[in-house]
Amino acid sequence: MLKTKPTQADLAYADASPRNVLDVYLPAGAANSPVVIWIHGGAFMMDDKADPQSLDALLGAGFAVAAINYRLTDTAIWPAQLHDVTAAVGFIRTNAAAYGVDGNRLALFGASAGGFLASTAGIALAADPATAVSAVVDWFGPVQFTTMDADIEATGTARATGRNDADDSPESRLVGHSVSDNPVAAEQVSPLAYLARSTTPLPAFLIMHGEHDPYIGRGQSERLRDALLASPHQTGVTCPVVAGGGHGSGTFQDKATTKMMLDFLTALWP
Repeated sequence: MLKTKPTQADLAYADASPRNVLDVYLPAGAANSPVVIWIHGGAFMMDDKADPQSLDALLGAGFAVAAINYRLTDTAIWPAQLHDVTAAVGFIRTNAAAYGVDGNRLALFGASAGGFLASTAGIALAADPATAVSAVVDWFGPVQFTTMDADIEATGTARATGRNDADDSPESRLVGHSVSDNPVAAEQVSPLAYLARSTTPLPAFLIMHGEHDPYIGRGQSERLRDALLASPHQTGVTCPVVAGGGHGSGTFQDKATTKMMLDFLTALWP
């Protein structure tokens, strides 16, 4: 099966790094489409914007997709990644008319590390109308680095990684120091920290986590869900556990899971 090719490829959205590029995919025959910004996973240190999750399903439902690269931890630590997502959102909004999309209808969608970036950016950018988005779809992203080990242990699922608070963990690499050595600083990277400082309406959230995720315990998503529900600024939070789901595997590959995401987005922009 041939892969769907981008309508526009490798558009530079910033100039901080060669990785500040994105691809735009437009749905056939649609104009002024809402945009789903895909943020790839890869433990903050690998992978790229190729093959966005659920691309054909999103296009078929009338959504444009912008798939972005961002700086990885071999060249930059936090908050460079947040700055990159911010710049990409601003680029899409500024250039929306040129690409035939609606810059006022934006959603962030990410998986794993991309889910973390989508959630954190969705909350952090909410205060500025130039960067605020309408929705966040977070698939099994980490939320609070200091509790990741406890949450995966609580599931009883055999973990597929080393400790998340170790010196060489992806999370420690992202923040630039060992999570275990400086937990207070690690906490400030969490979307929960950005949420605690938020004073403006937040995007609607769909948070999905696999029942048997061996990389990130589902308690991480539950922490984000609970914090959002407790916020006076939340505008909607849905957090289903994907029965039989792993870390993007298992029932995450089923059409029903994709449909849940499409239904969430379509309800926002009928």
